[in-house]
Amino acid sequence: MPAFERGSFGPFKAYTVTEGKGKLTAVERGAQLISFSWSDKEFIWAHRDASALAQAPFSAGSAVLIPFANRVKGGRFTFSGRVYSLPVNEPSRGNAIHGLLYDKPWQLICEFRGNDYLYFFTGEEVRSAYPGRATGLILAHDFEGVEGYPFPFRAWVEYSITDHGLFVNLSVENRGRSEMPVTMGTHPYYVLGGDLKEWTLEFKSKGKLVTKDLIPTGEVVDAEVSGKLDERSFDDCYLLDGDVVLRNAVGLRIIAKGFPYLQVYTPPSRAAIAVEPMTGAPDAFNNGMGLAVLKPGSSLSASYEVVPFERRDQMLSNTSRSSSVS
Repeated sequence: MPAFERGSFGPFKAYTVTEGKGKLTAVERGAQLISFSWSDKEFIWAHRDASALAQAPFSAGSAVLIPFANRVKGGRFTFSGRVYSLPVNEPSRGNAIHGLLYDKPWQLICEFRGNDYLYFFTGEEVRSAYPGRATGLILAHDFEGVEGYPFPFRAWVEYSITDHGLFVNLSVENRGRSEMPVTMGTHPYYVLGGDLKEWTLEFKSKGKLVTKDLIPTGEVVDAEVSGKLDERSFDDCYLLDGDVVLRNAVGLRIIAKGFPYLQVYTPPSRAAIAVEPMTGAPDAFNNGMGLAVLKPGSSLSASYEVVPFERRDQMLSNTSRSSSVS
């Protein structure tokens, strides 16, 4: 089977990478990951069709959240003494949510297999952030700025298959003339098969953010998550302290580097669970928790690896890259 395939998901271009046991598919709209399978087992809760992706991009798949992950209260924030108003796309609560690129077209910049790269645009020889051998692709988007966020930047996302599973890297570079605020994240929904209440979710944390209407109050309480999900529901943000493990008949270990915050969300259908790595907290543009301020020409990067395993197996190796501001 070829390592790279081009196709479509409704009206959107789709790009598929196959290597060894792994296979992934991403689409140009929002650079969303719509499939990741390992040994023919699908781990991403799929959108019903392209219309569902377009109308409800955060309801399935794995959306890219840039230049802010999660919510900005009232869509308003103050930066460098100026008040900005973002588009409100969560009208039920009056907030801006999940960034500005989820419905934008992203360009395929390159495909790579090990040290072999095929570039589709001249003058930008970006490389994989994975420290070992990987097969994958890199998508990019140039954001020119809007009234509520007048900060131009370039964003990249890498999706690749490694010997262990899926590797994802996000990067943002400030291409404007002034400082810019930014957080990043993704919104992957995972499926393991069987009833969600039988799954187990485990991770250590340095605390859970107390929220009011899903906006942090500033208070942090002790919290660790361990054991069966049972009937529990989540829409909570944690200060992550280590790997995340999801288990049922099969399992996933999520190894995040440079993502100190984790949002966990169970949708009303309880058909999947969203485990969302983020560089900053909800409403970071106002509360400053995890907020990065990039000078012109500087960048922010963070990555995570999703390692599938059989329940009887030992956990696989912990290999990933760290976040950096340069």
